[in-house]
Amino acid sequence: MNKEWQIFRTSLLFFTRIPVGGHGEWKQEYVDKATSYLPVIGLLVGGFGGLVYVGCTYIFPQTVAIVLSIVATVLLTGAFHEDGFCDVCDGFGGGYTKEQRLIIMKDSRSGAYAVVGAALLLLLKFSSLTSLPITSIPLVLITGHTISRTTIIWFVSMYTYARDDNQSKSKPLAKSLPIGRIIISTIAGLLTLLLLPWQPAIAGLIISIIVFVIWSKYVVKRLGGYSGDCLGATQQLVEVAFYLTITAYYFNFHG
Repeated sequence: MNKEWQIFRTSLLFFTRIPVGGHGEWKQEYVDKATSYLPVIGLLVGGFGGLVYVGCTYIFPQTVAIVLSIVATVLLTGAFHEDGFCDVCDGFGGGYTKEQRLIIMKDSRSGAYAVVGAALLLLLKFSSLTSLPITSIPLVLITGHTISRTTIIWFVSMYTYARDDNQSKSKPLAKSLPIGRIIISTIAGLLTLLLLPWQPAIAGLIISIIVFVIWSKYVVKRLGGYSGDCLGATQQLVEVAFYLTITAYYFNFHG
């Protein structure tokens, strides 16, 4: 149990700003397996966003509560995946070769593509969530954050890391997990679908898988593999796709 706690602790350190203390044990094995807890991280982040939303609905209008819930999840993760999405927008928008894209994505400065991409991303999150039934929003947040992070595990397992340098912050995490951990992590992520009615849950899962497959193939075609920024972009795109699918379901069948 202590070993699993250390792996989970490492996952918290990498993917959130949750304080876990500085007295934990460090081993490369813990880093290698940290991605296996991404569904749990998604559950925590989505759950926190859901709690903030519910709490804020008692003192604010629904739209303000949704904005504050999004802010809460961004603060909890340190905009970790949003930053990756923005870097990918700049890299893929301004680079014409693999090398150019990787160089641009490593640049800490944000360009026009990143700014526009982030604005559109947040707008899609906000507009889709505000269109949902009030009682379903916390559950959709939990499921969306969890399912989207589960796809990262498969990205790492299916493809190779694109960067050659050893200074990348995400390279230590770019190792495929044992098949047993992949299966357990995937099942854990899929269990959150039980929070929703089966029709929108299945629809959201199918669209999430389609978006993941198309996006991952696009990334690999452009880079010959993936980078940490691409994993962050994957999480964000699948999360938004999941929200949009659930919104479309309620709009068309329960409007």
